[in-house]
Amino acid sequence: MNPKLKEGTHFTQKSFPCNKCGASLVFCADEGALKCEYCGVTNHINPPKLPIYENDLEDALYRLESIPKVDFEKDLKASCPSCGAGFEMDAHIRSTKCPFCATPIVTNLDMLMPLSPKSLLPFAINQKEAKVVFKKWVGNLWVAPNSLKKFT
Repeated sequence: MNPKLKEGTHFTQKSFPCNKCGASLVFCADEGALKCEYCGVTNHINPPKLPIYENDLEDALYRLESIPKVDFEKDLKASCPSCGAGFEMDAHIRSTKCPFCATPIVTNLDMLMPLSPKSLLPFAINQKEAKVVFKKWVGNLWVAPNSLKKFT
């Protein structure tokens, strides 16, 4: 059994409803906040002021070898908090959208992971800017697979 799991720990899922209209909030990288796609309300996230810590790769690989393996072959049954639909999700997925109503859902499955992130870095550019940079990079390649070019 995984040492992070305690007896009686259950799979849970969570969504983030808008305080104004009740629709599901989604993360907006431009604002670094949860934003409602329907009424436009922004809920700012106040992360704790903790130092950013980088794990040593060699140390992490060594620790991974010594930790008991978790069986991720079984899919998990989830149910949407908005529409109530039941669906299966891969056991390695941490967040997803309901396949029926697109409500964003976040799970607690990180408790099964042998190594958990200690901090997260925000995106330096948004998705639109990333696409421009990617398209320019692919355009500068002498030889690129067609499957790579189709993403531009």
